[in-house]
Amino acid sequence: MRQFILAGALLYQVLPTSAQESSINNAPFGLHWSATKEEIEKAQITLTPQKGDAFGATFRASGLPKVLADTENVYLSFGYDNKLWRIVATSKTWHNDKNGSQSLDRFNKLSGLLEERYGKGVEISSTPLNKYMQETDKFSYSIYSNDRVQAKNWLTPTASIQLGIRAANMNDLYYLMIYENRKLGDAFSRAKSSKEKDAL
Repeated sequence: MRQFILAGALLYQVLPTSAQESSINNAPFGLHWSATKEEIEKAQITLTPQKGDAFGATFRASGLPKVLADTENVYLSFGYDNKLWRIVATSKTWHNDKNGSQSLDRFNKLSGLLEERYGKGVEISSTPLNKYMQETDKFSYSIYSNDRVQAKNWLTPTASIQLGIRAANMNDLYYLMIYENRKLGDAFSRAKSSKEKDAL
């Protein structure tokens, strides 16, 4: 399972609720926040357990009712109390996309769609300080080496959202989308702190 933590501080801007965000329980890909694992499986969605405990019980989901055409993987995290609070999607890999043309084009299109739904996002992209990494054909390499960040954040009353470009290796790129329910995320953070405290 790919690492989903984007380096650097995340800057957010509170946005008004979109008219399209009609229910606080609506989540992307036809899902609902706080749904249990059993409820999701009852909807004929296949869940495959993933290793690690960073976000509680996490599963790779297939057979989702809605998904982007170029999405390759979707991961659902249920925390420690069996409530869906985090959704991560990764795209297919753009091979040999050294200058980032394919991934940047898709990033810009998805950014536009997200802005239509959630309002203007907060740009957190940064360019390399190293002149060598600023060269056009070093885009993927600079993402891979963490010299460059290409990402944008959104914050609604219900959820925090991040869209970013990540590197599978020096030449290959993919997009990463992270959705977190704010209320359930806060509850997970408290539960995780308590669990870690008990382990000491």
